[in-house]
Amino acid sequence: MRPEPYRVFKSNIVAFILAPKITNITPSTIVRGNDLNIQFNPPVAAEQKVFLLLNSSEIGNYTFPIPSPPLGSAAVDNLSINTSDFPIGEFLVRLQIDGAQSMPEIDQDPQITP
Repeated sequence: MRPEPYRVFKSNIVAFILAPKITNITPSTIVRGNDLNIQFNPPVAAEQKVFLLLNSSEIGNYTFPIPSPPLGSAAVDNLSINTSDFPIGEFLVRLQIDGAQSMPEIDQDPQITP
């Protein structure tokens, strides 16, 4: 039972999105078929949806799923993806975790070679 008088407090609702930030990509020049290693913050937890986004005004935009850690494992701040299906060219590389996308940043050597 509630004590009398009962007060209810309300607050404004604010949207908050925690966007990932890529901290390192190795190697910066890739031979197709090798792995691309991406380090980022904040860490990704088990079963979060992770995508690598490749953007190019000349070639187009591509999205590649990256497997997240399995259920029950600790959160990680780095993931790898094989580049066998990557197109050839220079791309802006971004990361999307559960719909939140990293901000675009330009690297001096972001190309994939055959």
